[in-house]
Amino acid sequence: MCLKKLLRLRGGVIGNNVRISVITVSYNAEACIEATIKSVLGQGFDNFEYIIIDGGSSDGTVDLIKSYKHLLKKVVIEHDDGIYHAMNKGVSYCNGDYVVFMNAGDTFFDSTVLKNIAENIRSTTSVLFGLTNYIYNKYSVIREPKRNFRMGMPFCHQSSVTKREILLKYPFEQSGSLYADYKFYCDSFIRGDNFQELPIVISNYSCDGVSEKPTLKNAIDISNCIIPRFGRLNAFSLFMFLVVRIIYRYLVRKDVN
Repeated sequence: MCLKKLLRLRGGVIGNNVRISVITVSYNAEACIEATIKSVLGQGFDNFEYIIIDGGSSDGTVDLIKSYKHLLKKVVIEHDDGIYHAMNKGVSYCNGDYVVFMNAGDTFFDSTVLKNIAENIRSTTSVLFGLTNYIYNKYSVIREPKRNFRMGMPFCHQSSVTKREILLKYPFEQSGSLYADYKFYCDSFIRGDNFQELPIVISNYSCDGVSEKPTLKNAIDISNCIIPRFGRLNAFSLFMFLVVRIIYRYLVRKDVN
């Protein structure tokens, strides 16, 4: 199934009447959360609300969040059972028509993103997605979405906007998998929900996250997500690709050292 071929663009543009909820989840993110907060609050679009869910940070994260509390719709600081539990919790508190997850360390590409989304999202859209600026240690690169789900997540979830009613009906799985976002969006696509591509860069995504690290456990985890959806052959192909990446990065790091 090709994501491009199954884009469904029926329905009129909602425009500035659409209300967007931005949710940030954090845990011990003192070094990076303020950049995220400033990025969200600096959006040139008024019809949005901002919610932060913190898992009970023990560093200076909570103090930073509290310094912006007067500008936030909701702040929740309490223990949670991981990132996807926190994201589901955020959805339960928000009131927007659509939701963006901009987690600690990630930012909007520029101040016009929410405005551009509101001006282009259609009334029938379930998920809108765009390009991502991937931030590495020494460089960054803008990438377009992939064309299908067979080889993993085709777009970055920070660069997507999802209808809240779908997130309430089909919450993220909280089994401990790092790829619950892949499961959610792939299953949404398979169900026939409407996906809309917007040709703008939506987010700056930090590639320091746990799910981005090429480990054997991560390779097995995402492959196990793919098996029940697209079969063992697709899963094996992705697994071998990731194993090659792991070996390559190990050899490069060894050579540098």
